Amino acid sequence: MTKSFRTGVTLAAACLVTIAACTNQDITVPNYANPTPEAVTADPIGNIQTRASGVFNLARRNLGWNQDAGLFGREAFNYGTDSRNTTNFLDAPAVDPGGLASGSWTGFFTALRAIHEFVNTVDSVPAGVLSTAQQSAAKGFAHTMEALELSYVLSSRDSLGIPVEIADDPAEITPFVSRDSAYNYISARLDLAKTELESQPPLIQTAVSPLGASRSAVERTSSSRSSRAPSSRLAP
Repeated sequence: MTKSFRTGVTLAAACLVTIAACTNQDITVPNYANPTPEAVTADPIGNIQTRASGVFNLARRNLGWNQDAGLFGREAFNYGTDSRNTTNFLDAPAVDPGGLASGSWTGFFTALRAIHEFVNTVDSVPAGVLSTAQQSAAKGFAHTMEALELSYVLSSRDSLGIPVEIADDPAEITPFVSRDSAYNYISARLDLAKTELESQPPLIQTAVSPLGASRSAVERTSSSRSSRAPSSRLAP
């Protein structure tokens, strides 16, 4: 028996012993891609981070709204095999809430609902988990994203106006406000977000990592908003 053969037999035997020693419990791996609500809320910081990531995920899904606007305006066409790419936008007497043309409304308000729940989560964290400055920075992130999502909705509704408030009860329909009032609300939200983010300590970038990127976005947006928004202002 050669030395290499003996070595191979020894390694194979060791592997068999290791496998035999394992139990189902030893090799059970939690499904980290599908956490339960209980698992998420058990860690307040992780809960905030997960919700912040969810807000960004929903916001990224809404980036196709310009194609939707082009389809409604007959300036863009989708030549896919699904006929609903045309019928849902141009042939239906009204937009189907579950159809392909609902994204320019449903998608944004889904993100706004997530932002609303994010703020509620930040407000409800146990005492001592976040400092006052950290809570303020987290809300600054949320109010930045709220203003961004509302600006997208308003850009496609113009004089029809939009609802700007999200109620705690998802079944409650909040009233529409005029275009000017909506712009005033968005402007006020950006002002509020800028103030909140200016109190951001370095720690918040670790505790809630997306917030660092949001601050620069608010500063860039707020610096030019006054030249675009109406002079009157709706209090947030």
